[in-house]
Amino acid sequence: MWLNRNYEKARPLLEELIKLEPESAGLNYQLGDTSLHLETAQQAIHYLETAVKNAPEDMTAHASLGRAYVRVDRFEDAIPHLKAALSLDESSLYYQLAQAYQKAGQATLAQQTMQKFEEISRTLREKRPKLLEDDLITPPLDP
Repeated sequence: MWLNRNYEKARPLLEELIKLEPESAGLNYQLGDTSLHLETAQQAIHYLETAVKNAPEDMTAHASLGRAYVRVDRFEDAIPHLKAALSLDESSLYYQLAQAYQKAGQATLAQQTMQKFEEISRTLREKRPKLLEDDLITPPLDP
């Protein structure tokens, strides 16, 4: 259910599973991410912190934790997690990191990160027509 983004149905199941394995990095990430998607960022933080503590190499957990911190105005806490998650190559992380830098009073880093976000976004926009063209299904050619 979590993979299908059916967060309303996933939450009670994940809450039951986490009782059985409270230190599971995967379950903590999924429950925290679910809470984040359901607009309960403060509740998500506990689970996401546990996920990052128990699986520090999981960049998706870092990304979700950074996003949760941003939503509760903990910008300085968000920065290291968003930076760590940049390897996921999601342009939205650059935007959120730029916003966190700005709110944390680091204007130069905010500007540099926003420029990187704009470069990535521009590249994606330029590639989009080509990607769509590559996926076009055409009728077979007559011999």
